[in-house]
Amino acid sequence: MAYSITRGTSLLVCGNVLIAKDTTQMNQQLAAARRTEEMSQKVLRKQGIKGVCKAVVARTLEEGCDMLYQASGLGRLTPNIVLLGFIENDVADRSSIKLSSRNSYLKIIQQAFYNDMGVGVFRSKSSKAFSVHPGSFH
Repeated sequence: MAYSITRGTSLLVCGNVLIAKDTTQMNQQLAAARRTEEMSQKVLRKQGIKGVCKAVVARTLEEGCDMLYQASGLGRLTPNIVLLGFIENDVADRSSIKLSSRNSYLKIIQQAFYNDMGVGVFRSKSSKAFSVHPGSFH
């Protein structure tokens, strides 16, 4: 979806935030972050998309998004659009979403606006609409 917006003429940066609550999880998640980056890069190459994939490990989703906002881009070439999945897309019961999760989601959007970025939110009936399974590309 993002590639069709850029029409192949802009830099595409795909970010992924992995959550680690403590230092023991942090080490495991760092290895997972490297694998995620490699897998995502393979997916982009296989589909003929020019882009960079970056995975970060953070204690919260908000912190991870802040890291991505700061670290993404090359020199003056920085991202100007943030694309997110809809918060309720991956749960069966909307009432099961915690208020803190909704607040974090809104803070991520707010931070994108503070960084002078546009925001796009995608929603699909299928919870797997925007996911790629690790075994799909080798």
